[in-house]
Amino acid sequence: MALLLVVGLGLAVSRVPGAGFAGDALYAVMAVVLARLLLPGRSWRWHAALGWGWCVAVEFLQATGIPATIAAAVPAARLVLGTTFVPVDLVAYTVGALGCAAVIVRSSRWSSVPRAWRRSAEQVDPRH
Repeated sequence: MALLLVVGLGLAVSRVPGAGFAGDALYAVMAVVLARLLLPGRSWRWHAALGWGWCVAVEFLQATGIPATIAAAVPAARLVLGTTFVPVDLVAYTVGALGCAAVIVRSSRWSSVPRAWRRSAEQVDPRH
């Protein structure tokens, strides 16, 4: 659900003139959420690093012109690979990945309280 929400927001923002930074930050959020969905056993640090690393790798790949060539043949690829290297995008990716990591940490702290209660209940089992 989170992935669909982030992709939807990213597509909406991509249509707003001057909202490139927000779109790039949302791209990083999408990459972190996708890493979290595909590799759930890893830590939030690993998910954030993987998502951010993907974004940085794609950004530097743009400097080669390969994504622009691919986007010319497959226009939808522009949404995933972009076309032009812009150094400020690296800042947006950092903001997005760190922001997403903060939400993950905060939400996991909220959800850890019931788990702690469950562990306590399991330790005091009246059937034993």
